[in-house]
Amino acid sequence: MMDSDIPEFKDKQTAVEDTYRQMRKLCENYKLFSKLDDLDELYSTSLNLSYIQDDYETIKHELSLPDFNVPMIHQHSFS
Repeated sequence: MMDSDIPEFKDKQTAVEDTYRQMRKLCENYKLFSKLDDLDELYSTSLNLSYIQDDYETIKHELSLPDFNVPMIHQHSFS
């Protein structure tokens, strides 16, 4: 890595860290993981961490859909 690449790398790293914090908050609020340690384990490698921004945007989109209900087990069919 050249010295000129360092600021760009730090910007990307900061963006990923910010997204990861947002992802943790989202997962905590919607109880998407039984333990947040599972989220940490999922993104524990740099290979997996590179996908976090796409994953975060996908989850935000899915949660914004009108038919999304948390938790799903509370949906009942009354006939």
